[in-house]
Amino acid sequence: MAYRALYRKYRPRLFADIVGQQGLVQALRSQVESGRISHAYLFSGPRGTGKTSAAKVLARAINCADPQRGECCGHCRPCVELQADTNMDIAEIDAASNNSVDKVREMLENVKYMPAVGRFRVYIIDEVHMLSTSAFNALLKTLEEPPAHVVFILATTEPHKLPATVLSRCQQFQFKRISTGEMTALLKEVLAQEGSEAEGDALSAIARAADGGMRDALSLLDQCLSLSGDKVTKAQVLEMLGSSDSSFYFDISANILSGDAGGAVDMLDAFLNSGGDIKTFATDLCRHMRDLYIASYAKDPAALMDVSAEEAARFAKQAARYAPGDILKALGILAELEGTLRYAANPRVLAELAIFRSCRAEKATSYDGLLSRLERLEARLGAGELIETTAQPAFQQEILVEKATIQHNAVPPQEKLADIGIQKEKPEQAQFVEDFSADGESPPWEEDAPEEEAAVPVDSMETDVKEELALPEEAVKSEPTSKAEPPKEGNAALKLWHAVLEEMKKQKAYSSIIGFAQKGRGTEYAADTLTVTFSQDDRNAADMLSEAKRADKIRKMIEGIAGKPLTVKLDISAWSPSEQRFIEQSRAVIPKEIPI
Repeated sequence: MAYRALYRKYRPRLFADIVGQQGLVQALRSQVESGRISHAYLFSGPRGTGKTSAAKVLARAINCADPQRGECCGHCRPCVELQADTNMDIAEIDAASNNSVDKVREMLENVKYMPAVGRFRVYIIDEVHMLSTSAFNALLKTLEEPPAHVVFILATTEPHKLPATVLSRCQQFQFKRISTGEMTALLKEVLAQEGSEAEGDALSAIARAADGGMRDALSLLDQCLSLSGDKVTKAQVLEMLGSSDSSFYFDISANILSGDAGGAVDMLDAFLNSGGDIKTFATDLCRHMRDLYIASYAKDPAALMDVSAEEAARFAKQAARYAPGDILKALGILAELEGTLRYAANPRVLAELAIFRSCRAEKATSYDGLLSRLERLEARLGAGELIETTAQPAFQQEILVEKATIQHNAVPPQEKLADIGIQKEKPEQAQFVEDFSADGESPPWEEDAPEEEAAVPVDSMETDVKEELALPEEAVKSEPTSKAEPPKEGNAALKLWHAVLEEMKKQKAYSSIIGFAQKGRGTEYAADTLTVTFSQDDRNAADMLSEAKRADKIRKMIEGIAGKPLTVKLDISAWSPSEQRFIEQSRAVIPKEIPI
């Protein structure tokens, strides 16, 4: 016997076999049970959700001599004979290839004949929106007043293309997308009947790729079984789809949201070299960004993202590290990319351009730039990273706390001086104030500013620190770099970390983390411990490298270079120069009280 595709072999034969359409199925069963059969039905919805299968099940149920709770019994003569595709009482017409008015007229000529076996002759017109205007006009009169023994079932994926006169004469049933969980459960049942097995993650990947269509899911499973035999693995599924593991999208999205365009493009290159599909990449990355944004606000993100609770928690953890505005900007750019790739002559260039645009930071003086930076500070404040009291606004507290810490330390470390952001130049506030003072009036917050606002001027703070510590100006202005530098003579930590970065560049296995590692700086190498320091701006890079698998990977490389067992400590500097400058600018621009 010839092989039958899985989606044909396991096509639903009863209402109970239809997955994911419980409310709709219950309504149809109730009509069969009560005998209130309409003369015309319209089944609409996405592809592969069971429209044609439900039409055939309904056709057999209304012809059954002894229906059981709205289901066909399967034993009477109509049930047995209507199971065969050669029966004369159920006619299935493909409107995509038979859309002319002559084909419709030929069908209507046969409407007058009585059914051969059951009570009704059923005409199933698939893709009915493809009929021409003349064909719809020819069908309209018969559809309005058909013979008592005729039932029309129209199926379409685009109901908006049907004339309103046709829609008003049909009972309409909207089929919905099938959830990932329901598809995964059915795929497990199919595998059990086929005598095969699969990893749980593999079936979830197939269900996600099917995008709500059960026929697509069964076709993908059929293809996987032909490649792997008795067991389907997740690696095989991802290779067949031209996609990658979810960890890849967590890593590349972290690169994009951290502004590391080089690391993100390197990961895209590795993905394409391994046989990945650029359109699948754009679709999956866009979906990942969407899930991140949902996780930033939704109370129950697992339900909206159609993922497991563990996966939803991972999304929420990553979303908490970044400003929602940055995620939303990247989502908009990637959604635009997904729509333009199908017409692109060079899709890779468009994908790289989208990555560069997503990584490019907003201007510090723009509204979106200020909003993104405020969201980042609010996220840190919510996580308890910033010190806040009820006595003063948050911006003023941070500067006062930092100054008090410096003045009480006799010999503060060099990194501490750089972290507080002491610089000669003044905050760039002229361009903010200019709009308010164009008519000769001063901004409202300058007129009503309380006297205590001048208690800690930035210039005097610089002078106090310089005079108290008696350090040269170059030392005060120096900042810890976040990029890998050539090692200075005598600094063992810098030399070792620089050697590690150079080795990472040579090995493709480290392409996903080199961008994060370059943001750190070797600061201390004592006994059996290497300390790598990151600034507050790059704390996300430290978080990514501190995950168990990545940390173990880095530790093994360092031990191989050093020639002995080592402990790697990732440290975060106490303050960020860029945040200090932003705080000073915000204090100069944002009023304490907005005038009404």
